[in-house]
Amino acid sequence: MGENYRRRTVFTLFVLLMSFPSIAFLMELTPGCGNAVCDLDENCQNCSQDCGTCPPLSISVSSLEAETEISPGEVSIIVPLINTGEGGRIQIPEEAKVSIVNFSLGVSQNIRNVKIDAKTTTAEKIPAALVTPWGTLIYQYLDIKTDNITSGDIKSLMIDFKVEKSWINENKINKSFIKLYRYTAKTWESLPTIKTDEDEANIYYRASSSGFSIFAISYIKEANITKKLVQGKGIGRIFKEPITLIYTGGIILAIIIILSVHYFLKRRRKISSRLE
Repeated sequence: MGENYRRRTVFTLFVLLMSFPSIAFLMELTPGCGNAVCDLDENCQNCSQDCGTCPPLSISVSSLEAETEISPGEVSIIVPLINTGEGGRIQIPEEAKVSIVNFSLGVSQNIRNVKIDAKTTTAEKIPAALVTPWGTLIYQYLDIKTDNITSGDIKSLMIDFKVEKSWINENKINKSFIKLYRYTAKTWESLPTIKTDEDEANIYYRASSSGFSIFAISYIKEANITKKLVQGKGIGRIFKEPITLIYTGGIILAIIIILSVHYFLKRRRKISSRLE
């Protein structure tokens, strides 16, 4: 009897200890500004604490001298010199047919012969290891590679991009819910993004980033903001996994804990009554 009692006690304590990380995980997923996660209904304007500081609405930098090669959906740029501190703007020709309008780049040291290759890509060409940003509809993927410059050289990077109004109207999109995501460290990072301008054909945005990589211009449906979404897996789809699933898991976990404690106390009472 004593051996069984000890085993049940150890089992109950084990269940309780193993539950603590799961409970902490559930607490971390609780939406709201200040939870160290830039939730889908947050941005740099309403929650800079989680989403980072918004890029400036206006930037006073001169255009950098550059050599440009263009092919459909792709542009290759070579910048002979970027001076430290000053930086400058790298303009993307309209003929390149990419959504990027320009880069505003500041560097920590003088850098020569910087090469930037930017091209549009599709979900099918994105590596299988990548997961589409949570709860998003993708407007365009952008693959940007560089030579002779690293993230450590970049002091500041602003990316100006555009989204066609025809796509926004076709999908009945709220233009305030457009974000730029950067794929880094095996995850999608939500970049501070603001709307800067619009004309008859396009709406223009600016995002700040710490470096180049694969980017996704994405839209988050108003009806599917963070409080109703969790991470989905796949490429190029809208994910509507209700966060209720997480809470259901939490409830099941709580039930397991309660039953384990109940079982422990019940067995303890039986043992105590027999000893009496």
